[in-house]
Amino acid sequence: MKLSQHVLLSALAGALIYIAERNIVLSSVFFLSAVFIDLDHLLDYFIFYHPKDFFHPFQFIRERLGLFLSCSWFRGKVVLVFHSFELLAVLFVLGAIYSRAVFFIALGMAFHLSLDIFWNVIIKNRSKRITFYFISYRAAKGFECRKLLSHYMEKIDKEAELAAG
Repeated sequence: MKLSQHVLLSALAGALIYIAERNIVLSSVFFLSAVFIDLDHLLDYFIFYHPKDFFHPFQFIRERLGLFLSCSWFRGKVVLVFHSFELLAVLFVLGAIYSRAVFFIALGMAFHLSLDIFWNVIIKNRSKRITFYFISYRAAKGFECRKLLSHYMEKIDKEAELAAG
């Protein structure tokens, strides 16, 4: 799902939370966690794909932002540490015991993961398994895209072959 779609849907859900809770902090925490969970895409990109030379932010925006946003660079490894049911469970437990804010962080992440599962598993068929969203499952597969997203990777390879002629 595109970042813009996550932002829009998370803003709408955050507005509903504000209406229900009358608490701008909790609705903002929900919104921010629902959107910024995708920062783990940046981590993966810079660890596994981006050239190891000095990072120039403006050069990245000018020359590589489109590639990054397309996610077509997912060909080697994919860790996505925040896209994890295990982390989500820990946050829900901590939130239930200690802090409403942590609970709403978990709620925002759960909302984001629900959208991702709907889009990536059900609509786009990028992964045939919801188990992709367990970091332990990805670790068992060596975080390798070919083992985790095989159907999707085959489609990308075919498209690349057709484009090459």
